[in-house]
Amino acid sequence: MIVRFFCLILSMIVVSELYGIEGMALSGNNQTQETEARIGRLIDQGRLTEALGECKIAVSMFPQTRAFMLLLAKAYILDNNSVWALKTLYGWINDNPDDHEVRSWITWLHMQRGEMDKASAQSEQYRLAEWPSLISRDNLYQAFLALSAKDLRQARFGFKSAFSGQAGFPEDEALAGQIGAALFPQWQGKYHLTVSGVLGYSTHPSLAATFGEDVTAAGSPYSGLTASATIDPLLTYPVRPVIMFKQTASYYTENQGADKPSASSFFFPEFRVSFPWRAGFVEAAVAYASGAYLLNSRPPFSFPDTTWMEEFFSERAYWFFEYHRFEADLRISDGIAALYGFGRRWFNHMGRSRYENDLTFAWQIPYRKYAEIVAALSGRYYHATNDNYSITGGDCLVSLERRISGKLSAAVSVIGGLDHYPKSLDFFLASVTRFDRLAVLQTKLRYAFRKSIRIVVSYEFSDRRSNASSASDNFDYRDHRIQAGLEWSAVRGVWLRTASDSDMGSRVTLPYEGISGSDHIFDAVRELLKHRQELRRSSTCLN
Repeated sequence: MIVRFFCLILSMIVVSELYGIEGMALSGNNQTQETEARIGRLIDQGRLTEALGECKIAVSMFPQTRAFMLLLAKAYILDNNSVWALKTLYGWINDNPDDHEVRSWITWLHMQRGEMDKASAQSEQYRLAEWPSLISRDNLYQAFLALSAKDLRQARFGFKSAFSGQAGFPEDEALAGQIGAALFPQWQGKYHLTVSGVLGYSTHPSLAATFGEDVTAAGSPYSGLTASATIDPLLTYPVRPVIMFKQTASYYTENQGADKPSASSFFFPEFRVSFPWRAGFVEAAVAYASGAYLLNSRPPFSFPDTTWMEEFFSERAYWFFEYHRFEADLRISDGIAALYGFGRRWFNHMGRSRYENDLTFAWQIPYRKYAEIVAALSGRYYHATNDNYSITGGDCLVSLERRISGKLSAAVSVIGGLDHYPKSLDFFLASVTRFDRLAVLQTKLRYAFRKSIRIVVSYEFSDRRSNASSASDNFDYRDHRIQAGLEWSAVRGVWLRTASDSDMGSRVTLPYEGISGSDHIFDAVRELLKHRQELRRSSTCLN
């Protein structure tokens, strides 16, 4: 009896210990995952000193946990300490010689340090590995080495091997973008579709409306839906065609006087084909661009015969303007470029059609580690069929974008512009030629709620003053516009087909420090100028 009792007690102790060990293991796993996530957030936020401190403690407590070792190496790389990053990675490789992904990290660091023999020795170790993403990375490395040695033929061979091969690591798209931009200047190599819905409030939409929209509200909540697409395929070099579409519909709920609440919509297709080339540090391109602006367009997904659609889009659709331009781009040095354009823009009101000449100088300046400034000075002369609408003017544009964390980014844009109508004496107002000035401030926050879905909150202040304003013709306006919405986007990169994050599982990504992907100062500046064109209602020949 006593023996049975002691056996029962002993079995209970053993079972309790086993459950305790399992519970401790589960608790330890949860603690490890939480620590890994916390260190990852510190690195994303640029708090490298704190991240390094926590990584060192985690590695000392869990020396065989691969994620902590890679996070420590990643923090060293981002802190510009490649020596200790290599020591950390080599320490792991000595105990785990078959970890080929870690060897690829070592290869990249040696390449960055100019130690090509050591890089080649490491790549030889994993070149025959049966891991498609690693093979794709190795092809990119070979292309990068050949590009550094100015062997463009070998670089294109390695790049095409990666391009046509298996799916690569998601972070390798940044390196592929830089190599692709060097081999094929000015290409983005993407198919981009964006759909966004917003709710907002505008204090003065009647005069701040874009282009020819017939908006009668004076201080109104509004809603809007926008769909846009960009097709930038990689075709036979050196021809780069880009096709863009944009469809927008807005509805203002308040009315002005006896007028009904206002609705507006437009469809804006654009096409641009350029012929870029590069010689040393000089990069240039000549291009032809055309586009048209259809007002009161019905969205292609609407039902045209419904009563609601007839009420919403009651105005007749018509082409407001059409343009054809020849453009030339020149990169003077890293981050400095010049853009020139000449062409003809036909308006629905033919007397206001014009020839356009504009010249822009632009600067792209990296600010610290997670921010970038784009600035531009632009001058223009528009010669209209009716001389009273001819314009001489200029703009100053500055945009700052900063990544606050892995999911949150902020952008601020400031625009100032002047427009002079030198041949408008006694036309708008007696004894004066018309002179307008415009000031705009725009702030925007983007939060990546999901991989393809972002929450966007923005505020825009715009103010125009004209010396030609009168009781009958008021060209002045001041608008405060705040809005919030959801933005869904799908991007298909042409440079490198990458595996999805879910397919790759939980892993630490290699930071390609100094690699920002494709450099597109020309496209960035064009977006700024396009936004300025939308804001400069006076020069759209409306007023």
